[in-house]
Amino acid sequence: MHDGELIEISMKSAGPLENHLQVLEHNSNGRFVVTCGDGEYVIYTSQALRNKSFGQALDFRWSSRQTNDYAIRDTSNKIRIYTDFKETAASSCQGFAPEALFGGYLVGVAASDSITFYQWQTGKEVCSIEVATKQVFWSEEADHVCLACDDSFFVLQVNQDLIN
Repeated sequence: MHDGELIEISMKSAGPLENHLQVLEHNSNGRFVVTCGDGEYVIYTSQALRNKSFGQALDFRWSSRQTNDYAIRDTSNKIRIYTDFKETAASSCQGFAPEALFGGYLVGVAASDSITFYQWQTGKEVCSIEVATKQVFWSEEADHVCLACDDSFFVLQVNQDLIN
């Protein structure tokens, strides 16, 4: 195989999608892909497009720490955390209505004027920051996190010893 050489790729189909897609995302090692929209999510194997898991969710995000860990925001505004496709933790959002969910080193749950981070393993709240976050970016070492807002951004140093 030479650089730039065309390769033949066989097309595989997961079948028709019957919902409006809002999320289409691979997990960190690329073995699984999720579709999420219209209040439902489906996890497929990325090679054979076999159904691995499914359920109801308004939002879905993968963990960057463990390849088979993910979080969902369900219709009752609870955050449910799954490890190896089994629910291991759930957190109800006390005092705020979640609007967005972010994956990465911690689970991020954004409201209109704040973001709250939770541990993947236990679902316990780590911290809450009063800023209207639109996107969250983690460094590869998870020692920094960037909170992107409409007209500004904040880069924060993460103390992993305090989190663990």
